[in-house]
Amino acid sequence: MTTFRELGIFPETAEALEAVGITSPFPIQELTLPVALSGSDVIGQAKTGT
Repeated sequence: MTTFRELGIFPETAEALEAVGITSPFPIQELTLPVALSGSDVIGQAKTGT
């Protein structure tokens, strides 16, 4: 399972997420964060419809 840290978000953001018990991204986040962090625009649709 991938963590937010492995996806390359800012360490401070990862720490804030971990502080509230969030360590693993949803599948849509796992797929889109690397693309967004590379500077590309992203549009996606998760199973929840968001």
